[in-house]
Amino acid sequence: DLLGAADVRVDARVFAFAGAVMLFAAALAGIFPALGATRGNLHATLIDRGAGAQRGRRRALGALVAVEFALALVLSVGAGLMIRTFANLMAEDPGFAKAGVLSLQVIPPLSMSGGPVHRRFWREALDRIDALPGVQGAGAIHLLPLGGNNYANALLIDGRPLPDGEPPREIDWRSVTPGYIETLRIPLLRGRLFTAAEHETGERLVLINETAAARYFPDEDPVGRRVRTPAFEGNDWATVVGVVGDTKDLTLAAPMRPQMYRLHAPFTAGMTLMVRTAGDPLALAGPIRELIRSIDHDVVVGDVQPLAQVAADSIAQPRLLTALLLGFGVLALLLGAVGLYGVMAYGTVQRTREFGVRLALGARTGDVLGLVARDAIKLAAIGVGLGLVGALGLMRLLASQLYGVTPGDPLVFAGAAVLLAAVAVAAALAPALRAARTDPMTALRWE
Repeated sequence: DLLGAADVRVDARVFAFAGAVMLFAAALAGIFPALGATRGNLHATLIDRGAGAQRGRRRALGALVAVEFALALVLSVGAGLMIRTFANLMAEDPGFAKAGVLSLQVIPPLSMSGGPVHRRFWREALDRIDALPGVQGAGAIHLLPLGGNNYANALLIDGRPLPDGEPPREIDWRSVTPGYIETLRIPLLRGRLFTAAEHETGERLVLINETAAARYFPDEDPVGRRVRTPAFEGNDWATVVGVVGDTKDLTLAAPMRPQMYRLHAPFTAGMTLMVRTAGDPLALAGPIRELIRSIDHDVVVGDVQPLAQVAADSIAQPRLLTALLLGFGVLALLLGAVGLYGVMAYGTVQRTREFGVRLALGARTGDVLGLVARDAIKLAAIGVGLGLVGALGLMRLLASQLYGVTPGDPLVFAGAAVLLAAVAVAAALAPALRAARTDPMTALRWE
């Protein structure tokens, strides 16, 4: 669903395409050596021991390894930034306790929409659900928290007209029943919450969050003040009865916004029921569904899921991007390590006589070991340098996806560079040790 690719299947066309790409890659990889072989000078090849050609070949292979490491650095930096973003989102407090809560979309029939009939249905449903064994509280809201949807209106405050030219105040709003704030354990900071009796009579009452109180009532107590949103109340005022804590109802990455909770607006037919349970929330899904249908069999109940799952789904996109970048980053590191090992092993074999001469003239094992290791680190350093340039370009693309971390985070860049250096050393270790253990007499006879 996230990719919009629910109908994609692995079939013969996919295998044919993959096979064609592999054949093309194999042909592309072989065509340049073949061209080089056909254009070579046969006489020069026969009389030359090949040292120059071998050095040129090592340089070409080294350039490929450097590019592989550059790509690995770009992907490693991207993966590091997304891992930190994902960790920050996972640690983000939404302002409500999501564990142990079951959410259900409840849509009464159109004949029940609005007015006392609708309120009585919800009052009976909530009272009966509260009485179920294992239920610790229940309430309803018209928009699923962290569902990505939002309603916002202009806000008017009684006795506080806006000066000419000043932009209108704006506030998000949610329609809730009594019990919702308690069920999600949103803290009450000032005033009181809605009561069942007020729900029955349909009084115009609202709660506002801490951000709205600080922004629109910085020097006064908002409890008791009258507010309205013209698009909703028209010319009627609603009374603020309390101030509650901030919650993140849009996404975990969204900043806190001024918000208003209305006492169950009569036109909001479909509501999301929230039920706090003592055990596994899904264990009560069946009994709750049957209970609601027993009140009115025309009521539609769907989209049943734990609120914790809703929160996890809300960060599905950064989780997917993190997994992709991490997977490709690991693959690039493996390719770079294998390529570096191959280049160093090839170069070590080709320089066997050179190492024998060095050892015969008094070079120590550590000197030869360092010589090979320095070549490996040099290739990795070139790759890191190229990769830093590419990573800076990638950061511009990822900037909108990051949360709680800057695109140029030095910790991530340094960590990726150290990781690549460690991989380079590990890849070069075996060829370096083999070179350091070269027998001088055997090496001197090497052809």
